[in-house]
Amino acid sequence: MNEQENKERLIKAIDTLRDYGLRIIEGLSEEELNWIPKETTGRSIVSIFRHVIEGEVYWLDFINHKTPQGLDKLPSLSFSELADLYLSHQQLLKELVNKSENADLIPKDPKEGATLAWVIWHTSFHTIHHLAQIGYLRYAIENPPDSEAVNTSWDNTMDSLISLSSQ
Repeated sequence: MNEQENKERLIKAIDTLRDYGLRIIEGLSEEELNWIPKETTGRSIVSIFRHVIEGEVYWLDFINHKTPQGLDKLPSLSFSELADLYLSHQQLLKELVNKSENADLIPKDPKEGATLAWVIWHTSFHTIHHLAQIGYLRYAIENPPDSEAVNTSWDNTMDSLISLSSQ
């Protein structure tokens, strides 16, 4: 696969995941965002979403692509600010992909010096796992995702990411 094809594949993965992620979190009240299942050590939707972003920040920092905010600032951000950050990371990742050379566009294990492609795939699979948890919580609070998010289901999004990652 040539450099341009690698870039297009990574950008499609970034966009696919962001589109699904935004649909799965929209339309929630403050109370729903912060609800935690009773008698569990579970997490709220906002804490799961914050964790997703923390993962992106951690792995981008790991490969020396510093994000404007550090991990230390994330706990104080509101859900709205986290959603804005999720979108700004989409643009940041796409810019990094477009500026990268082919060696950084091929996944490489972090033990051997992680690449941008590895970070994108790793955080994509991490994110899709947690977005599924958010979807589950939405059903538990009886506010399931809208029909657009359901039509672009977790299964379809996951299948798309797997297909893109294996090309």
